[in-house]
Amino acid sequence: MNTSINYAKAFDAFIKKDGGVGRFDTEYIDPERQLLFDKLKEYLQSFIDFARQSEFTAPKGKMPYVYFDFIDDLSFNAKAGFDEDGNEFIGLNHGAVLLIFDIFNRLLAHKAILPNIGFIDLEVNPVKLPALTRTYADIQAFFDHYDLTTLVRPKQKIRIDHARLLSEFALIFLVEHEMAHLLYGHVHYKKQKSGFSFIMEFDEDQAEQVFPPFTNKCLEWSADSWSAAQAINRLIQLVEKSDTFDHLNSVYNPPESGVYINWAFSMWVIFRLMDVVRTAKGQEKSLKYPVPMERFISVFDMAWQVLDHHGTKYKHEILTNSVIDHLCEAEKGLHLISVNMLNKKEFGDFVDGLYVDDFEDAFITKIRSHWKSVVKPELLPLTRTTDIM
Repeated sequence: MNTSINYAKAFDAFIKKDGGVGRFDTEYIDPERQLLFDKLKEYLQSFIDFARQSEFTAPKGKMPYVYFDFIDDLSFNAKAGFDEDGNEFIGLNHGAVLLIFDIFNRLLAHKAILPNIGFIDLEVNPVKLPALTRTYADIQAFFDHYDLTTLVRPKQKIRIDHARLLSEFALIFLVEHEMAHLLYGHVHYKKQKSGFSFIMEFDEDQAEQVFPPFTNKCLEWSADSWSAAQAINRLIQLVEKSDTFDHLNSVYNPPESGVYINWAFSMWVIFRLMDVVRTAKGQEKSLKYPVPMERFISVFDMAWQVLDHHGTKYKHEILTNSVIDHLCEAEKGLHLISVNMLNKKEFGDFVDGLYVDDFEDAFITKIRSHWKSVVKPELLPLTRTTDIM
């Protein structure tokens, strides 16, 4: 980190350069929300710093300091890139944070969702949203329309804490996904191809025109897989050394399995929310971007690889069944809190495919082939890490 650089100012200029509003300045918001965002900023920055200094990245000596901050925008989006001076950034719309906390609070406020966490009789089912939304401005309008003056939250502390845990799983995944775009050289690859020195999670103007459709899917698969690997490695360490997940010990058997199961629950919700955003922006998701089922399959596959590497004691079929149960519960939950549900047959076929022994999905097979033959050779000179797949 170069102490002579005003990274907040540089970040603001980076966001504004391509038409963004700029950096989200917490100085002018209410103290409670200010504390939330300031603490969250520090927390998410720590994951970026850890990845930058990891045993796979540090030896190459190519990864500069990456500054993280929030973008002053209520919609759901994230951005990774660098400016003309070589400063590197990851930005997350502050509206994405609010949307993520809102959706998990709504889920845990409902009696029928994860009923084994706490005492559900104390909960009051929230008013059903007309749809999942891509911007927190819609949530605010919905509150005003129904004269709701408080945020939807569970009544019980244990369910409030669990909603926060699921939200943090999702936020960390998003930020590490963006970090993968920088670590693996995806942003520099895009710069070579198009002149654009950033990747946005949702960019209807130009991003999807840069790469052939399946190459674009490969880059997203690569970022998802790396982020999932980071998450599972970290969860394994936390389970062994921390009391972070103590509230799950009495609910799941073995207790540690509850951590991975709830992480999977969080991943499905965030993939579905991101798909709603992409659809609302009119992007042709099936050709250029992984749909929720493909994204879940990617992280499911990577999670098993990491668990196997660590010599997990869980039997595949036991943990897989539990993950699938929570996946179905997450999808049911999204329908209970909003008028939004996948095609039942399509979802059913996807779930059935996850039960197959020696799981190897056709999407993963095709992605790996294209990655090895087309994408990876072009990324090797640009990557800043030794663990490129």
